[in-house]
Amino acid sequence: MDKHEIDARVEVREIGRGRAARTELLVDGEPVRHGRLPGGKYFLYDNAYVWSDDLRGLGRQLVVDRAARRVPTPGPADRTTPSATSTAPQDGE
Repeated sequence: MDKHEIDARVEVREIGRGRAARTELLVDGEPVRHGRLPGGKYFLYDNAYVWSDDLRGLGRQLVVDRAARRVPTPGPADRTTPSATSTAPQDGE
């Protein structure tokens, strides 16, 4: 898979303004749950051992890791929760 194919599968969107603003990461058109560490770095719940200042870069790495089967690809049931892009831990986590 080349860089252009990977880039085409990753999208970062800014939603809202001011204090209500949030960032959404999409891979293959599906939201990817992510958060921020106290120092400001992003992490993905699917691969919380990798952190970066670059959310798009984490999305690219997720595409590569899924292609190499290092990280599971979510099934349809995993894609239905509205909290998929939450930046805060949910109850029970």
